[in-house]
Amino acid sequence: TSPARRAPPANAAHPSRAPPTLLASANDRHAPAFHRPSAAPSPIVPHICQALWAELCPESHILQASWPIADKAAMVQDEVELMLQVNGKLRGSMTIARTLPKEAIEKLAATQDCVTKYLVDGPSVRKIIVVPNKLVNIVIG
Repeated sequence: TSPARRAPPANAAHPSRAPPTLLASANDRHAPAFHRPSAAPSPIVPHICQALWAELCPESHILQASWPIADKAAMVQDEVELMLQVNGKLRGSMTIARTLPKEAIEKLAATQDCVTKYLVDGPSVRKIIVVPNKLVNIVIG
């Protein structure tokens, strides 16, 4: 749920766990770092957010604040985790660079331990199906 996803950042900001540089008062230069996290859940828990906002920024109201803007560059992942299937059954996973070409993914997937143990008895690889950024299915037989 949305409140549960907000718990780890809130726990990290708790005075007993946060480094001294994160503990900011309303007049401190670090205070804006706490404004956005207190505004984001305001549609879900408006009264608590208003109370936090009043402590951090007493000269304004949370309803006058701008909505936090997502940094799209920060959301791009350099690595992805691909699921490895053998004959359509999940056998493992591997983490690779997002920009790795299909041929390199096929070679890397075929050398994984969770795949090679199915090739020991003699069956050969018939086909390797790569669904970009999701999975690799190795058909043996």
